[in-house]
Amino acid sequence: MKIGFFGDSFCAGTPEHDIYGVEDNGNYSQTSWPSIATSLVTGSMVCHCQSGDTLWHTYEYLCDSIKDYDVVIICVSDPIRTPNKYRIPTIGKQFDKVLASTSIKEEEIKQYAQYLDLKLYFEPKEYKYAAQIGVLVKIDELIKLHNKKALIIPSFDNSLQGYKFNNATVVNLNLNEDVKNRSLEKNNLLKVDNLDRVNHMFKKENTVFAQAIADYILNQDSSKEINFKKYFKYLDN
Repeated sequence: MKIGFFGDSFCAGTPEHDIYGVEDNGNYSQTSWPSIATSLVTGSMVCHCQSGDTLWHTYEYLCDSIKDYDVVIICVSDPIRTPNKYRIPTIGKQFDKVLASTSIKEEEIKQYAQYLDLKLYFEPKEYKYAAQIGVLVKIDELIKLHNKKALIIPSFDNSLQGYKFNNATVVNLNLNEDVKNRSLEKNNLLKVDNLDRVNHMFKKENTVFAQAIADYILNQDSSKEINFKKYFKYLDN
């Protein structure tokens, strides 16, 4: 079974945790939930996730490779991220200039920064939310076209903008508010920096989420929504 992971930093792993061992793609530590889930189902995986990435880039990565996978797992980022033809992850006006330098020249990097300033000034506030729905529709259609088993995971509470998928199963929680923030609050760590985490989550949350993913993959249930909240009831205690 070959699994493709797509999305933002909630599934991208972190290089500093390579001491735990990495998969063939070189990006995932074995403490990351995609790696653990893949191991639990005795499968293989490829990561197309990028920290700070926009949903449009996720769609492009899906177009490039969805045909290669038996299962696709998609973390849906929020609508405030800016797509671009070089697929440089961009949140608001912030982007990784070192990463950008691998794709475009220094002068173009300056122009891109200016473009972001102008875009944020002139773009209608509501447009990005409507555009998010449009991309979700395209992803839904792509999943249907290739007839893939697909799981949609909202990274944030505004990720889906009320859109209901017709051709994929949607998780009934979001990773930011329902998992990351709850675990930080439970441990009184909301204001603590530089915590030892992968995908914004501690090892336990990665392990629990991996089990939920594995259960989904091995289950033949084709429901439009799946209950992952039950796996994290311990955060309420």
